[in-house]
Amino acid sequence: MIETIAHTEDVLPQKWNGVAQHIAYTITNSTDIVVLTVFSTLENVSIYSVYNLVINGLKLLISSLTSSIQSFFGNLLAKEEYNTLGKFFSKIEWIIHTLVTNIFSITSVLITPFILIYTAGVQDVSYNVPVFGFLITMTQMLYCLRLPYYLLVNAAGQFKETQNGAIVEAIINVVISVLIVNKYGLIGVAIGTIIALGFRTIYLVIYLSNNILKRPATLFLKQIIVDLVTMCLIHLASLFVTVKSYDFFSWVYLAIIISCISLIISFIINYLFYNDRVLEIIKKLESKREMLRKIFRVIFYSNINSVVLINILLKLRENNNKILSILLWNKLIVKYGIHIGNRVKIGKNLILPHPLSIVIGNAVKIGDNCTLYHNVTLGTKHSLENESNGYPELKNNVIIYTNTVIIGDIVIGENTIVGSNSLVTTDLEANSVYAGNPLKKIR
Repeated sequence: MIETIAHTEDVLPQKWNGVAQHIAYTITNSTDIVVLTVFSTLENVSIYSVYNLVINGLKLLISSLTSSIQSFFGNLLAKEEYNTLGKFFSKIEWIIHTLVTNIFSITSVLITPFILIYTAGVQDVSYNVPVFGFLITMTQMLYCLRLPYYLLVNAAGQFKETQNGAIVEAIINVVISVLIVNKYGLIGVAIGTIIALGFRTIYLVIYLSNNILKRPATLFLKQIIVDLVTMCLIHLASLFVTVKSYDFFSWVYLAIIISCISLIISFIINYLFYNDRVLEIIKKLESKREMLRKIFRVIFYSNINSVVLINILLKLRENNNKILSILLWNKLIVKYGIHIGNRVKIGKNLILPHPLSIVIGNAVKIGDNCTLYHNVTLGTKHSLENESNGYPELKNNVIIYTNTVIIGDIVIGENTIVGSNSLVTTDLEANSVYAGNPLKKIR
């Protein structure tokens, strides 16, 4: 028999408080568009929607990247490891503030030029509203800056204790937006949201300082000052970066320059205010220098990158993944002019010093540690009946220099070198050097 056990207490004692907070969040999140629709013009609704489309994408990206932090906080709280929680929270807080400040400072500079490019040709509405672009960026920046505090409160399950803050936030947003939207339009609803988000952020900081983290709120104040100084300096520096006209390529150029400036300013400011954390990151990067160097080479060095792509292509073919293998095969041809036949077998550590115009025929076999320079062809001889007579096999440690053609069912012995501008149609001995057309053994 199955015995029914009655619960003596509510398994989710604060569920309705959580629901109340979610309703308050929904109101806060929807206030701007609703107020503009009811009290303003359709032009303002259109402008708001376009700008919000871009900014909301960034917010969702950062929210998704930080979502796992809540479970980490919950694990430490369950174990009552409050000292560890405090240390990790301070690091996470700094990382999120630094990233968010950089990302949204750059965005606040670039968003209006981007919107102008995006809406080029639209004549009925002017989307050139840089002040609103800056303010709506600040609203989502504030939302992302408060994420560590919001996630920690949720991890602690203290919905009831923080419910009033969520409700007051929603009321502030609605009241201020409604009162000033007629006079200030888009800017009015943005100001209302900024004030509401600022209130809730400060509320959460004070609550955590008094109840969970037990740390002075001045640490948050220091972090906000660093954020503001960084953001102001980035905007000040951006005034000296100008482009003659806005098109896609000039916008990309502007984005690269502003991003580089932002990274430099952020590094200097954080080095001055958070010297220990910056040095800690530098030490970790130094300890992984070799790994980072390899990653850099794979990404930016064409000879390494091409070999990686070839190895991926061969692996896809082994797994009979036809669609991806065809796409990658085509990429190798378009980007490098490298053709890899269907039944090619390649050993370890293939080296392509100059990966350009290389043909490796259908049934070619290449051993370990082989090197192929550019304009090398490994193929087959065709008879008058257009029948293949086999493909070459390269043993280990073979080096083939530029403009060499190796064709037919032949074997190139181990440790053999074939010089530039050679035509090879017969087997070559191991540990030898050949060159020329006709081919001659040099040693």
